[in-house]
Order: sequence, then structure tokens, then C-alpha cells
Amino acid sequence: MTHEPTLSVGLPLVMDDPSGLQGREEALHGAYLSAVAFASAGSGLHHKICHVMGGMFDLPHAQTHPVVRGAARLLSARWRSRGRCGRHVRRAVRR
Repeated sequence: MTHEPTLSVGLPLVMDDPSGLQGREEALHGAYLSAVAFASAGSGLHHKICHVMGGMFDLPHAQTHPVVRGAARLLSARWRSRGRCGRHVRRAVRR
């Protein structure tokens, strides 16, 4: 694997040959890089709330985002203005 676009290379290879090692290696490497990028950037408060609500109330994850995003943005702005965002967000997400 000497090139960067691992998912764009690996997924078509897996579709053509599901048992082929090269495509599976490329796709796995691309999935790993995606996970590292997501973990490094962190997910927004609304994303975490959507996961919790989806698990608690069996809501569809993607459709929950636009409903929650506005309220989470207001909540984050309020917490930031009071200088308490980090502590409260960490406590809320752990529950």
C-alpha cells in the first residue's frame, strides 16, 4: 500500500473479488485511517446526543442529526459563554 486513497481503491477491488487480499487490505487500511481522523477531530456534541437518543429510543441516527443540531449548538454556545463547556459536556456524554 504505497498510495493514499485506500478506500477508493480498496472498495472496488472488494466488490470485484470479495476474497481478494489486496482489496481487503486497502479497505481495512482506509477504514483505519478514517477512524483515526474521526477520533482525532472528535465528534460534535450533537453527534454524541444522536447516538445516545438512537440507543435509548431506537431512533434512526442520520435522521436525528438535523433535529438535534440546532438545540445542541445553542446549548454549546451557552456553556461556552459561561466558561463551563468542557466539564459539563464530559459529564453529560459519560452518562
